[in-house]
Amino acid sequence: MSSLRPTKSAGARWLDDVQAQLVRSHAQGGRMLEVGCGTGLILDRLRGDFDEVVGVGLSEGMLEHARARALTWCAALKCWQH
Repeated sequence: MSSLRPTKSAGARWLDDVQAQLVRSHAQGGRMLEVGCGTGLILDRLRGDFDEVVGVGLSEGMLEHARARALTWCAALKCWQH
């Protein structure tokens, strides 16, 4: 039985790559905070470029997806509640 999980389109992967490259062009090393990290796709692309990364999001459900992706190298995945 094939997986029913949708795959990311080439366009969406390209956009993730462009976003990661934009961050790399302005900063590397040290600490990085991604506000609105969602499922951690951009964090995952940038993990080798920074000493410490932290993701913050509004949706605990999206952060659970990030945690399920085994982003164990991430310093923190926090849900910001207002």
